[in-house]
Amino acid sequence: MPPVSVILKDAQGKQVGDVNFTQEADGVKTVVNLTGMPDGTYAFHVHEKGSCLPPEFKSAGDHFNPDKKKHGEVKGGPHAGDFKNVEVKSGRGHLEEINKHISLLSGPNSLLRAEGTSVVVHERGDDYKSQPAGASGKRIACGVVKTPDRAN
Repeated sequence: MPPVSVILKDAQGKQVGDVNFTQEADGVKTVVNLTGMPDGTYAFHVHEKGSCLPPEFKSAGDHFNPDKKKHGEVKGGPHAGDFKNVEVKSGRGHLEEINKHISLLSGPNSLLRAEGTSVVVHERGDDYKSQPAGASGKRIACGVVKTPDRAN
């Protein structure tokens, strides 16, 4: 399976980063790059729908959670779409993480399902405990996850 690349855009349609997903034996390697954003801590999650209608990106739905778990680092968690926060310094942020709860292969945890999925950056960092979304605030950037043959 080739890597899946996603472009992140803000509510004005400006590209503010990208995400690359690569299937590995122990999960999906996820590399997030943010550019041109104010310094700070930002939550990053996979959401359940393949839609990113600005300005609020609510069309992306809730966090990707096919296993019906709680959000964050709590008993009964995490959501499959939960990730570490991205720290932006000097206008750039970078995160690399293996997520063992998602897949690029077929199955209920696949990001490449028929209804699609999306990636969302939130205005604040995730506290990893508040339900249902970590008190991470508004959605400020979004990108639709597409199969490599349907990429932009």
